[in-house]
Amino acid sequence: NKEESFMYDRETNFPMEDTRNEARIEYTEKGMTQLSSRRCEIIKLSKSGALIGILTQYQLPENFYLDIPSARIQMVGCLLKRVHANNVI
Repeated sequence: NKEESFMYDRETNFPMEDTRNEARIEYTEKGMTQLSSRRCEIIKLSKSGALIGILTQYQLPENFYLDIPSARIQMVGCLLKRVHANNVI
């Protein structure tokens, strides 16, 4: 039985726009003691989501932060919805 969330499940999907911004995924490991960071590339972006390409395959937690230095956007909270086999989340 799936629990429905108003914020994520009922939100309208906005159209994705192509972008190739370099970004960084930041998340905590081992509880709250260590902040880890991985490089990534934002392939497509909208107001309600993003398609992100990662350079290496690793286990990404469900909640993480996205830092986009070229757009001067720091620490946007994100929720992992899907992981595709071709290194795209």
